Amino acid sequence: MSNENGSDTNNEMTPGTPKEGGSDKILYVLSYPTFGLLGIILFFWKKDDPDARYHGLNSFIYWVAVGIVSTILGIVTGVLPILGCVILPLFSLVTFVYSVYLAMQAHKGEKPVIPYISDMANKYV
Repeated sequence: MSNENGSDTNNEMTPGTPKEGGSDKILYVLSYPTFGLLGIILFFWKKDDPDARYHGLNSFIYWVAVGIVSTILGIVTGVLPILGCVILPLFSLVTFVYSVYLAMQAHKGEKPVIPYISDMANKYV
């Protein structure tokens, strides 16, 4: 059905428009660069959506692993403070850039695969 301008007035989906769950896709994307906070909320909030649970748990486990590695690097660089000035900021930058990359994959509709971490996330989805 068209209006006088020739545009479609019914609620049918047309190519290029986001599907009904488009807001969920935004949550999947935001779960990665929010340091796992939105991820764990997504995991428990969307219990019936396996994609939401995957992205939520994947991002949460990723940031927990980053925290563990960061703590170990902090201890190691505490012994050698000169290395700490370079290693910790570089590690922080790399982990955040990688989380943005993961978010971009989620935006494309893909399930980002992080070695070991995604395997654990798949077990609990």
